[in-house]
Parts: sequence; structure tokens; C-alpha cells
Amino acid sequence: HIMTKPTEDIFNQDEITSQLLEDPELFRVFDTTKKYPFYKAQVHGIDFVERGSNILTKEYAEFTDKIYDNEISEALPYLNLLNVKYLVIEINKTFVLEKNNNTLPRAYIVRNAEVVETSDELNNLGAFNPRETVLLAKIPETPLANPGSFKETEIVKYKPNHIDIQLNLETAGYLVLSEMHYPNWNAYDNGKKVEILQANMIMRTVYLEKG
Repeated sequence: HIMTKPTEDIFNQDEITSQLLEDPELFRVFDTTKKYPFYKAQVHGIDFVERGSNILTKEYAEFTDKIYDNEISEALPYLNLLNVKYLVIEINKTFVLEKNNNTLPRAYIVRNAEVVETSDELNNLGAFNPRETVLLAKIPETPLANPGSFKETEIVKYKPNHIDIQLNLETAGYLVLSEMHYPNWNAYDNGKKVEILQANMIMRTVYLEKG
């Protein structure tokens, strides 16, 4: 005899999900307890950092290992890169949300780039300032240093296979997108195709001229 539960009981909207749905921004969540049933939130479109999946790249698996295999204090630089705005923690056997005020936005501009060896890339991620520099896997044809400072950008359309970003640049820079670097994506700057570079080990970046 197999006992089943109604779907609404399995995916009921709990307090964590209700709080997360109140935030209209794009963000990710990380479960520090490794016990929260995050599928309840995912069914509502909330993005959790997961470990292990057939569709994830080898680099992403290594990146998330760095998060899951370390204390939260050591994992935070990596979570910040992943746009993790909220942490699920446990207080008195109750799941509670904690806001991460140091997270990076889903898309932003930095002015400088540094090329690192693949073998060093993972460790460098925890030691560099991502608001000033983006780490690249190969030498680009574009300048590594540009004047200007960090700038958050506006995502005007966000779908699984299409992202529109609106911005105005007084000086050139690197647009960093906290999305997994994966083949078959194309990027266009005002209709002109631009090269997508692998950034911060697992992410995407494109160099944009001023304008």
C-alpha cells in the first residue's frame, strides 16, 4: 500500500517562500543548513544554489564544492559572486532567512580585467575584489584596464534563453553577468555581436565600449 500526499501539501508556500516572494529583485538563495526543502521555493521560481546536476559544467561543480565544503565565512566570497542575497539558517529548529548585504547584483560593470591560470582561478576567486576586477580565462583582445568605477546595471528582460540589459556607459568596461558560462549563447551590443568571455571561472562577461 503506497501512501501519497496532495501536491498542494508537498509544495505548500511556507514562511521562507512567502518572504522571498516579497522581494522583486533577481537573486539567489543558499541553504546553509543543507536541510531546507528548497523545492518548495523553486516551484515558485526562486533560484537556489545547488550542488550537482547533469547539466552543470565541471567548473560549476568545482565552484560549488568550494561553497559546500567550507565554513560559511570562507564560502561567502563565492556566494557573493553568485548573487546570493539570502541565506537560510536554522534558529531553534526553525528555518530563518538572513540577508547577505555584500552580494553582487546579477549584472554589473567593472573596469578592469585580469587573466589567471585555470589552476589558480578557483583560489583567486576568494581573494580578489570583484567590484574592481573580473578574472578571465584567456587573454582578450580588449584593454585590461579602463577608467571608471563599479556600476550596477538594469536587467529589463530575464528569461531562461534571453536576457536584455539596459545601461549607459561614460567609459568602456566589462559587463559581468552572474549566469553560467555555457556554449551557444550570443551577445549583442546595440545589435552588434560581441564576444562572450569566460569570467570568474563560471560566469559570462562582454567588453562594452562607452555609450
